[in-house]
Amino acid sequence: MAIAVLIGGLAWASRPDPLKPQANFDNNGGTGQPVDGIKCATSEQLAFHIHAHRDIFVDGKKVKVPQDIGIPGQCIYWLHTHDKSGIIHVESPVQRQYTLGNFFDIWGAPLSRDKVLSFDINSSEPLRIYINGKRYHGDPRKIPIESHEEIALVIGQMKGKPPASYNFPPNY
Repeated sequence: MAIAVLIGGLAWASRPDPLKPQANFDNNGGTGQPVDGIKCATSEQLAFHIHAHRDIFVDGKKVKVPQDIGIPGQCIYWLHTHDKSGIIHVESPVQRQYTLGNFFDIWGAPLSRDKVLSFDINSSEPLRIYINGKRYHGDPRKIPIESHEEIALVIGQMKGKPPASYNFPPNY
């Protein structure tokens, strides 16, 4: 019992600090080549244009993520971010169902029931997912990205409830 508590304490102590920006995982993801059939174009494609918002919390602290996910420099993926706000831009030449898994694949970041970004998931630090404030029990990779949707990934404990909506800027 004491060994389990010690190991659990060491695992928690070695957990990445959510207040420090997460690495830009692009080296493992989109560097210009198609990812999940999603191309990196020389300009934004606006035939299908929506925005969603994602938050990631670890033990109640909002995780900082980099800007320009899906913008490796020479091109821009149909799923991308421009800043650190958490807004996911879907700007595609075709209307299709994109998922949070597609976005994380472009980012090159882990997303599963066992790992989110640099954070390992276990029974004492579970992953809970909320879409527009309602609990989602499915595969996090299969979460559809819908217009003006709030997606919250919560790892570990959180005081209060995760956000149920996001105040998008005008014209989003």
